[in-house]
Amino acid sequence: MANIQIQNLYPGICAKLGGRTDLGPANSPAARYIYPAINAIRELTETVDFEELHVPSGLVTLNQSQALYSISTFVAALVGTTAPTAYDITDIADWGYWISPGATTGPWRTLKYRRKPTVDMYNYGTSVQAPPVYYTRYGSPIGITGGGNELSVGPVPNANYISQMFFKVRHPYTTTLFDSPIYVPDSWNEIIEYGAALRIAQANNSTEQINVLKGILYGDPLGRGEPGLIKARVDQMKRDAMHNERQLSMVIAEYGWN
Repeated sequence: MANIQIQNLYPGICAKLGGRTDLGPANSPAARYIYPAINAIRELTETVDFEELHVPSGLVTLNQSQALYSISTFVAALVGTTAPTAYDITDIADWGYWISPGATTGPWRTLKYRRKPTVDMYNYGTSVQAPPVYYTRYGSPIGITGGGNELSVGPVPNANYISQMFFKVRHPYTTTLFDSPIYVPDSWNEIIEYGAALRIAQANNSTEQINVLKGILYGDPLGRGEPGLIKARVDQMKRDAMHNERQLSMVIAEYGWN
Protein backbone atom coordinates (compact mmCIF):
# COMPACT_ATOMS: atom_id res chain seq x y z
CA MET A 1 0.00 0.00 0.00
CA ALA A 2 1.37 3.43 -0.96
CA ASN A 3 2.09 5.96 1.75
CA ILE A 4 -0.55 8.66 2.04
CA GLN A 5 0.59 12.27 1.64
CA ILE A 6 0.36 15.22 4.00
CA GLN A 7 -2.43 16.71 1.90
CA ASN A 8 -4.55 13.62 2.65
CA LEU A 9 -4.62 14.67 6.33
CA TYR A 10 -6.38 17.94 5.55
CA PRO A 11 -10.03 16.76 5.87
CA GLY A 12 -9.31 15.02 9.17
CA ILE A 13 -7.53 18.05 10.65
CA CYS A 14 -10.42 20.32 9.67
CA ALA A 15 -12.96 17.90 11.16
CA LYS A 16 -11.06 17.77 14.47
CA LEU A 17 -11.25 21.57 14.68
CA GLY A 18 -15.02 21.70 14.33
CA GLY A 19 -15.14 21.73 10.55
CA ARG A 20 -12.95 24.77 9.90
CA THR A 21 -12.54 25.70 6.24
CA ASP A 22 -9.84 28.39 6.43
CA LEU A 23 -6.77 26.14 6.70
CA GLY A 24 -6.36 25.17 3.05
CA PRO A 25 -6.39 24.54 0.24
CA ALA A 26 -4.93 21.11 0.86
CA ASN A 27 -2.56 21.17 -2.12
CA SER A 28 -0.94 24.53 -1.37
CA PRO A 29 2.53 24.78 0.23
CA ALA A 30 1.31 27.98 1.93
CA ALA A 31 -1.73 26.34 3.56
CA ARG A 32 -2.06 26.99 7.29
CA TYR A 33 -2.29 23.31 8.23
CA ILE A 34 1.03 22.30 6.59
CA TYR A 35 3.57 23.24 9.27
CA PRO A 36 1.43 22.10 12.21
CA ALA A 37 1.18 18.72 10.46
CA ILE A 38 4.94 18.64 9.79
CA ASN A 39 5.73 19.52 13.41
CA ALA A 40 3.42 16.73 14.61
CA ILE A 41 5.21 14.29 12.29
CA ARG A 42 8.62 15.46 13.52
CA GLU A 43 7.67 14.97 17.14
CA LEU A 44 6.34 11.45 16.58
CA THR A 45 9.02 10.14 14.22
CA GLU A 46 11.94 11.22 16.39
CA THR A 47 10.53 9.53 19.50
CA VAL A 48 8.75 6.44 18.14
CA ASP A 49 10.55 3.62 16.31
CA PHE A 50 8.62 3.39 13.05
CA GLU A 51 9.86 0.55 10.88
CA GLU A 52 8.99 2.65 7.81
CA LEU A 53 11.98 4.89 8.63
CA HIS A 54 14.43 2.03 9.26
CA VAL A 55 16.88 1.62 6.38
CA PRO A 56 19.93 -0.57 5.67
CA SER A 57 22.89 1.15 4.05
CA GLY A 58 24.86 -0.21 1.17
CA LEU A 59 28.20 -1.90 1.78
CA VAL A 60 30.88 0.57 2.90
CA THR A 61 34.55 -0.29 3.32
CA LEU A 62 36.31 0.61 6.56
CA ASN A 63 39.70 1.36 5.08
CA GLN A 64 42.98 0.43 6.66
CA SER A 65 44.48 3.40 8.57
CA GLN A 66 41.25 5.46 8.18
CA ALA A 67 39.27 6.27 11.33
CA LEU A 68 36.90 9.03 10.11
CA TYR A 69 33.90 8.56 7.78
CA SER A 70 31.04 10.71 6.49
CA ILE A 71 27.41 9.79 7.19
CA SER A 72 26.71 10.68 3.55
CA THR A 73 28.75 7.63 2.57
CA PHE A 74 26.13 5.40 4.19
CA VAL A 75 22.99 7.27 3.12
CA ALA A 76 23.97 8.23 -0.44
CA ALA A 77 21.89 5.46 -1.99
CA LEU A 78 18.72 6.81 -0.34
CA VAL A 79 18.74 10.18 -2.06
CA GLY A 80 16.23 10.17 -4.94
CA THR A 81 14.71 12.71 -7.28
CA THR A 82 11.97 13.72 -4.80
CA ALA A 83 14.06 13.25 -1.67
CA PRO A 84 16.11 15.89 0.13
CA THR A 85 19.73 16.27 -0.90
CA ALA A 86 20.90 14.92 2.45
CA TYR A 87 19.50 12.60 5.05
CA ASP A 88 20.30 12.62 8.73
CA ILE A 89 20.56 9.51 10.89
CA THR A 90 18.56 9.79 14.09
CA ASP A 91 19.38 6.34 15.48
CA ILE A 92 21.85 3.59 14.61
CA ALA A 93 20.36 0.18 15.42
CA ASP A 94 23.39 -1.79 14.28
CA TRP A 95 26.67 -0.99 12.58
CA GLY A 96 29.16 -3.74 12.07
CA TYR A 97 31.47 -5.50 9.65
CA TRP A 98 32.68 -8.91 8.54
CA ILE A 99 35.95 -9.55 10.35
CA SER A 100 37.47 -11.36 7.37
CA PRO A 101 39.23 -8.51 5.50
CA GLY A 102 37.64 -7.68 2.16
CA ALA A 103 34.93 -10.34 2.54
CA THR A 104 31.18 -10.38 3.17
CA THR A 105 31.12 -13.87 4.62
CA GLY A 106 32.14 -15.33 7.94
CA PRO A 107 31.82 -13.86 11.46
CA TRP A 108 30.22 -10.46 11.98
CA ARG A 109 31.33 -7.92 14.60
CA THR A 110 28.92 -5.26 15.83
CA LEU A 111 30.55 -1.95 16.69
CA LYS A 112 29.65 -0.60 20.14
CA TYR A 113 28.78 3.06 20.67
CA ARG A 114 31.01 5.14 22.92
CA ARG A 115 31.31 8.90 23.52
CA LYS A 116 33.81 10.81 21.39
CA PRO A 117 36.65 11.11 23.97
CA THR A 118 36.69 7.32 24.39
CA VAL A 119 36.95 6.64 20.66
CA ASP A 120 39.51 9.43 20.21
CA MET A 121 41.69 7.73 22.79
CA TYR A 122 41.85 4.64 20.57
CA ASN A 123 42.42 6.73 17.42
CA TYR A 124 45.00 9.24 18.60
CA GLY A 125 46.25 7.86 21.89
CA THR A 126 48.03 4.90 20.31
CA SER A 127 49.68 4.02 17.02
CA VAL A 128 48.50 0.39 17.17
CA GLN A 129 46.01 -0.57 14.46
CA ALA A 130 43.49 -3.36 15.06
CA PRO A 131 39.99 -4.53 14.09
CA PRO A 132 37.63 -1.68 15.21
CA VAL A 133 35.54 -2.23 18.33
CA TYR A 134 33.86 1.15 18.99
CA TYR A 135 32.26 3.98 17.04
CA THR A 136 30.95 7.44 17.74
CA ARG A 137 29.25 10.23 15.79
CA TYR A 138 29.81 13.94 16.03
CA GLY A 139 27.86 16.26 13.78
CA SER A 140 25.09 16.10 11.22
CA PRO A 141 25.17 16.18 7.40
CA ILE A 142 22.26 18.65 7.36
CA GLY A 143 23.68 20.83 10.11
CA ILE A 144 26.10 23.75 9.95
CA THR A 145 28.30 23.73 6.85
CA GLY A 146 31.77 22.36 7.52
CA GLY A 147 31.03 18.78 8.52
CA GLY A 148 31.77 15.67 6.55
CA ASN A 149 33.49 13.30 8.99
CA GLU A 150 30.65 12.69 11.44
CA LEU A 151 31.51 9.04 12.16
CA SER A 152 34.63 7.73 13.84
CA VAL A 153 35.75 4.16 14.58
CA GLY A 154 38.38 2.92 16.97
CA PRO A 155 40.90 1.40 17.02
CA VAL A 156 42.04 2.52 13.59
CA PRO A 157 41.40 -0.40 11.16
CA ASN A 158 44.38 -2.64 10.50
CA ALA A 159 42.87 -3.91 7.21
CA ASN A 160 40.04 -3.18 4.79
CA TYR A 161 36.76 -4.43 6.31
CA ILE A 162 33.36 -4.45 4.59
CA SER A 163 30.73 -2.84 6.82
CA GLN A 164 26.99 -2.21 6.76
CA MET A 165 24.79 0.05 8.89
CA PHE A 166 21.14 -0.37 9.87
CA PHE A 167 19.69 2.96 10.96
CA LYS A 168 16.68 5.23 11.30
CA VAL A 169 16.51 8.35 9.13
CA ARG A 170 14.98 11.70 9.96
CA HIS A 171 11.60 11.98 8.22
CA PRO A 172 12.08 13.51 4.73
CA TYR A 173 9.84 15.99 2.91
CA THR A 174 9.44 17.08 -0.69
CA THR A 175 10.07 20.66 -1.78
CA THR A 176 6.36 21.47 -2.01
CA LEU A 177 5.63 19.80 1.36
CA PHE A 178 1.95 19.02 0.85
CA ASP A 179 2.69 16.01 -1.39
CA SER A 180 5.30 14.52 0.98
CA PRO A 181 4.66 10.83 1.71
CA ILE A 182 4.15 10.06 5.40
CA TYR A 183 6.36 7.19 6.57
CA VAL A 184 4.31 5.87 9.49
CA PRO A 185 1.70 3.10 9.73
CA ASP A 186 -1.78 4.16 8.60
CA SER A 187 -3.11 3.73 12.14
CA TRP A 188 -0.91 6.64 13.29
CA ASN A 189 -2.28 9.13 10.75
CA GLU A 190 -5.16 9.94 13.09
CA ILE A 191 -2.64 10.84 15.80
CA ILE A 192 -0.83 13.18 13.38
CA GLU A 193 -4.16 14.85 12.59
CA TYR A 194 -4.86 15.40 16.29
CA GLY A 195 -1.28 16.66 16.81
CA ALA A 196 -1.66 19.17 13.98
CA ALA A 197 -5.09 20.27 15.26
CA LEU A 198 -3.62 20.80 18.74
CA ARG A 199 -0.89 23.05 17.39
CA ILE A 200 -3.41 25.11 15.43
CA ALA A 201 -5.62 25.46 18.52
CA GLN A 202 -2.58 26.55 20.57
CA ALA A 203 -1.70 29.18 17.96
CA ASN A 204 -5.26 30.52 18.20
CA ASN A 205 -5.29 30.41 22.03
CA SER A 206 -8.42 28.27 21.96
CA THR A 207 -8.33 26.97 25.54
CA GLU A 208 -11.34 24.67 25.24
CA GLN A 209 -10.05 22.98 22.07
CA ILE A 210 -6.55 22.70 23.54
CA ASN A 211 -7.80 20.84 26.62
CA VAL A 212 -9.96 18.47 24.58
CA LEU A 213 -7.23 17.67 22.02
CA LYS A 214 -4.55 17.23 24.71
CA GLY A 215 -6.80 14.78 26.55
CA ILE A 216 -7.37 12.74 23.39
CA LEU A 217 -3.66 12.63 22.52
CA TYR A 218 -2.00 12.26 25.92
CA GLY A 219 -4.79 11.15 28.25
CA ASP A 220 -4.90 11.82 31.98
CA PRO A 221 -1.56 13.44 32.95
CA LEU A 222 -1.78 11.74 36.36
CA GLY A 223 -2.29 8.32 34.80
CA ARG A 224 -5.59 7.65 36.52
CA GLY A 225 -7.82 7.71 33.47
CA GLU A 226 -7.55 6.87 29.80
CA PRO A 227 -3.93 6.68 28.52
CA GLY A 228 -4.49 8.72 25.35
CA LEU A 229 -3.99 7.71 21.72
CA ILE A 230 -0.18 7.91 21.70
CA LYS A 231 0.45 5.84 24.81
CA ALA A 232 -2.23 3.31 23.88
CA ARG A 233 -0.71 2.62 20.46
CA VAL A 234 1.91 -0.14 20.23
CA ASP A 235 4.63 0.23 17.61
CA GLN A 236 5.76 -2.62 15.36
CA MET A 237 9.04 -3.22 17.19
CA LYS A 238 7.25 -3.83 20.49
CA ARG A 239 4.75 -6.17 18.83
CA ASP A 240 7.59 -8.21 17.31
CA ALA A 241 9.46 -8.32 20.65
CA MET A 242 6.43 -9.81 22.39
CA HIS A 243 7.20 -13.17 20.74
CA ASN A 244 10.73 -13.46 22.16
CA GLU A 245 12.07 -14.41 25.53
CA ARG A 246 13.76 -11.58 27.41
CA GLN A 247 16.78 -11.41 29.67
CA LEU A 248 16.63 -10.11 33.23
CA SER A 249 19.32 -7.61 34.15
CA MET A 250 20.85 -7.74 37.61
CA VAL A 251 20.72 -4.48 39.53
CA ILE A 252 23.27 -4.06 42.33
CA ALA A 253 22.85 -1.20 44.78
CA GLU A 254 25.82 1.07 45.34
CA TYR A 255 27.77 0.05 48.42
CA GLY A 256 28.09 2.65 51.09
CA TRP A 257 30.08 2.59 54.30
CA ASN A 258 29.83 5.01 57.15
